[in-house]
Amino acid sequence: MPLPVPVMVSIDYRGGTRFGPGYERALALVEALEKAKESVRLLNINEPLVTLKERLAAGFVVVVADHFAPCSEGARCWPGAHGFRRCLDQIQARYFGSRYEPLMRSSSGNKILARRWLSPVVAVPAARIVRRCAPSSPERIIRALGLPLVVKRTVDTGASVGVHYVDSVSDLGRAIECELLDSQQDVLVEAFVPGREMTVWVRDLGSRPSCYAIVEVRKPRNSPILTNVGKNLSGVGRGGQSPPARAPMFDIEPALTGRMRAQVRSVALRAHSTCGLRHYSRVDLIVGAHGPVVLDVNAAPVLADNGLGRIARRKGKSFSELLSQFIASAYGKA
Repeated sequence: MPLPVPVMVSIDYRGGTRFGPGYERALALVEALEKAKESVRLLNINEPLVTLKERLAAGFVVVVADHFAPCSEGARCWPGAHGFRRCLDQIQARYFGSRYEPLMRSSSGNKILARRWLSPVVAVPAARIVRRCAPSSPERIIRALGLPLVVKRTVDTGASVGVHYVDSVSDLGRAIECELLDSQQDVLVEAFVPGREMTVWVRDLGSRPSCYAIVEVRKPRNSPILTNVGKNLSGVGRGGQSPPARAPMFDIEPALTGRMRAQVRSVALRAHSTCGLRHYSRVDLIVGAHGPVVLDVNAAPVLADNGLGRIARRKGKSFSELLSQFIASAYGKA
């Protein structure tokens, strides 16, 4: 049954034909919700605050655009990453997704902070933090962690942007320098963990979180990690076409022993709950020689297409139906 209030999908409209990140994803969600007979509309988060607050009071928000445009009223009040979510929390608006402070404890907010929360309760890769103000030498990092390594941008991440696999001193030095310059933030260097890569979708819409689906990521040969290019290629084969040979494959509910499946679920749920997330998340992990190791906890994963859309089809549901059910449950808890 449709919600009793309009569903509003957030976009970052900047005038003319200019939009911030996520506009196409927002349109996909609108289309899916229209198919589910929801009353749905786009919400420009850069509107004057008086207008924005009036709209927020009258509906239920699905957060896609989450950063106010520079020089907007919203950016002056809630600057920085995920400022729109801070706004929603401050004015106590109802929305679908995790609140600001828990999101900032996840990998979506800050990968270094996420490790501090996660490491006492789940296994995470051995790592070193490269401080922008006092960078460590590549040789010293390799002595501590060995090779190969994974270099990660720590903020403003997503879709594996700013993630590098390195297996030499020179490659490590270049990757660190690149990310220090691009992000102007500290950089995380983690030991590469071999094993089977899994993403676990967590649904948190009832009395307690549950594991909605486990997906194994089968990377192309000679691709030890899932890169931004690989993630983009995985969506090229939509519409019944086969994806390119270099694209990763995704195996929904892969073959696992009962014991390992239980471990994967337990680790994912602990990671989700430790960060304090709600409604949904995606936990990325490696099933290594000593059990599951958490790589990232994504508080705002892509829902349509290669996210929940693929899983919905495998479970015999339309994405529209699944999304509408998720949002209705979240609205009931708001």
